Amino acid sequence: LLQHGRHEPPRAGPRMRRLQQRTLEVIITADDLGICAVRNSGIAEAARAGAVTAASVLANGPAARSAVTTFAGDGNAAMLGLHLNFTQGRALSPAESIPTLLRDCGRNGAHFLGPVEFRRAWARGGIDPAQLVQETVAQLGWFHHEVGRPPAHVDGHQHTHVLPGCAELLGPVLRAAGVRHVRIPYEPLAPNAAPACPTCAAALAHAASARDPYASAGVVAPQHFIGLSFCGVPYSPADLLETVRRVQNADMELPALTDSLEPADGVVTEGEATAAAATPLPPQVVEIMTHPGGLFPVSSI
Repeated sequence: LLQHGRHEPPRAGPRMRRLQQRTLEVIITADDLGICAVRNSGIAEAARAGAVTAASVLANGPAARSAVTTFAGDGNAAMLGLHLNFTQGRALSPAESIPTLLRDCGRNGAHFLGPVEFRRAWARGGIDPAQLVQETVAQLGWFHHEVGRPPAHVDGHQHTHVLPGCAELLGPVLRAAGVRHVRIPYEPLAPNAAPACPTCAAALAHAASARDPYASAGVVAPQHFIGLSFCGVPYSPADLLETVRRVQNADMELPALTDSLEPADGVVTEGEATAAAATPLPPQVVEIMTHPGGLFPVSSI
């Protein structure tokens, strides 16, 4: 837990702004669990060391089942969520039942379209929403079968779950499967940040608008996200800490910090001021996306 260090002593007067310490809870999620043995090893090591607090498994990853076995053996199965995937590798649904999601790869069979073509096909209406739901249900079912429970959280491989219309479509499906938490990969980038890659740019363009539809379905997200700013660039622990501090500073301006006492007589006593300042504010949550375990070949799934 990171603690805000900004305090003001309570003061009596006709109005008092409630300004006090707010807790920032940090979730550190490792993505792409199950994509290959190397990634599995790195994420499992990070989980044992306490360097990550959650991990998202690719249901169609060739090393997905062994990843679940490792996490269960380590006593870390509670950390697992689903990395919903519509863009890379083979689908779990029968290929003939979801043709709009797939492309023919010859001797390698039918694979997902890839991130760029998926976004294009979704934007032009070339993907059947019912087929997307079918594959979502298949991946949720795989997770429940292998882990023994619904995913603790769901996020999207290459952030496709926040494309326009996806939240409205998938939110009720996730909630019906017992999912209560989803990632919203929206991170305002610093003015001096490198240009976002196409995948991150799509997330930046659409993620914020996905929050309310998911929440309306009963699937909520952390208030803050960090991960796009470090995509494809080297960064140090100091860089990461500075970004978390930037989130903390921005959090100080949230509306809950400007709650006011307005008693009927128009005067706030010292006792009322002290009591209000001591009332805990609800914590804010930031999710940090990470990818421990080194690089993997694109052909691995």
